[in-house]
Amino acid sequence: MDRSKAWADSDPWHDESRAWRGGSVAEVVDALWRRKLLVLGAGLLGAFGLVVVGELLPQSYAARAQLLVDPRDLQMLGSEVMPRQLATDNGLAIVESQVEVLISDNVLRKAIVQVGLERDPEFIGDGQSFIGQLRALLPVAASPDEDPVLTVLQKLRKQVTAIRIERSFIIDFTVQSKSREKSTRIAEAVVNAYLADQRNYRAEANAAAARAIDGGLETLEKKVRDSERKATEFRVKSGLVSANGRLVTEQQLTDINNQLSTARVEKARAQSKYDEMTASAGDPQSIPEALLSPTLRSLRAQLAAVSGQRAKLSTQMLPRHPAMAAVIRQEGELRGQIDRELDRVVASARHDVERASATDASLAATLEGLRGELNTASGAQITMRELDRDLEVNRALYEQALARTRQASEQVRLDTTNVRVITPPVPVVQRAFPPRRLLLLIGGFALGLAGAAILIAFLVDRRHRAVRRA
Repeated sequence: MDRSKAWADSDPWHDESRAWRGGSVAEVVDALWRRKLLVLGAGLLGAFGLVVVGELLPQSYAARAQLLVDPRDLQMLGSEVMPRQLATDNGLAIVESQVEVLISDNVLRKAIVQVGLERDPEFIGDGQSFIGQLRALLPVAASPDEDPVLTVLQKLRKQVTAIRIERSFIIDFTVQSKSREKSTRIAEAVVNAYLADQRNYRAEANAAAARAIDGGLETLEKKVRDSERKATEFRVKSGLVSANGRLVTEQQLTDINNQLSTARVEKARAQSKYDEMTASAGDPQSIPEALLSPTLRSLRAQLAAVSGQRAKLSTQMLPRHPAMAAVIRQEGELRGQIDRELDRVVASARHDVERASATDASLAATLEGLRGELNTASGAQITMRELDRDLEVNRALYEQALARTRQASEQVRLDTTNVRVITPPVPVVQRAFPPRRLLLLIGGFALGLAGAAILIAFLVDRRHRAVRRA
């Protein structure tokens, strides 16, 4: 027991044991400081070792590209080339989907074939790495059915990354390989394959839409012809012939109504003239001047002159005088002519009344007939409007489908891709792996320091436990 105590007192780690037992951080740090050269040497050794390991490891270099995805589809043949703003959530979902499309097997396969990676030792598994050389020594038979493109695809999938930059529609794409030039070529091939895939997809979609719409054009065209035939046949059958936007029956009804009004005015005028003449038939002198015919006016003038001459002779001669008798006889003849002319005028007025009445009756009958036809046409016009509406709808659908087919056919030839390369594939200046030498030095030095500190703490703890057991 005394020997153990003496050994503990003479042990160079005895002070550290007491410091550790006391649990003072300051004492532990002091112990490390007393062995600072050992700790510093461990740090330098760790830095040198990590740099050497970094130089021995296979190096990889990255190439980077950035693409801007506009979630709104371009409408090259529409009224708006740039459509309206899309909801943010929907736009982000579209961009996230394009991220997966960019690194999809379909796109990567095309890039592999374009660059020829299926013949590249780095990707077909017989590279120059230490592990690769060990695998090459193993007697593993290659499967005759193994697809070299599939093998490259599995490895390339691990060396490409694509992410959406936060709060943007930009995709950041990175490729890693053993050389900057190869990484750049692979990145260019992937981006080109992705853009070509987008163009082909949109062209095929437009072509399929054009074929689908074109397949229904014949049906729509047949519907238009059938609607036109039905409308024309019903219009002719129902007599719904229109002129200047109005039915012919309506136009005829308006004309007959105007003619009937005129005929009734003429009838009233003829009846009034006839009534006045018949009322004045006993006294020709009382007939209004406006109703007299030229012949009757002349006869009345002659009668007035003869009557004046008779009155003058009656004061000078007896009624039996030959001159007086001649005047009386002449006056009688004129009165007879006036009566006959008056009878003729009255008869003519009566004929005018009868003709006006007949015209009135004929026009009234025609008007009633047209009203009946119009009532019948009004009922048929409802059906006609329905047929016209069907015709307009079918024609509009046909014209819309025809225009859409032409538009889809034109868009097949147009590039409506909504993806733009804003940063073409360029190599990253610093290598992707291992890290830079400065970082390796710092990391190795830190690891060396930490290892030395842990080792010293472990030895102190070990000595402390030994003293306690003693």
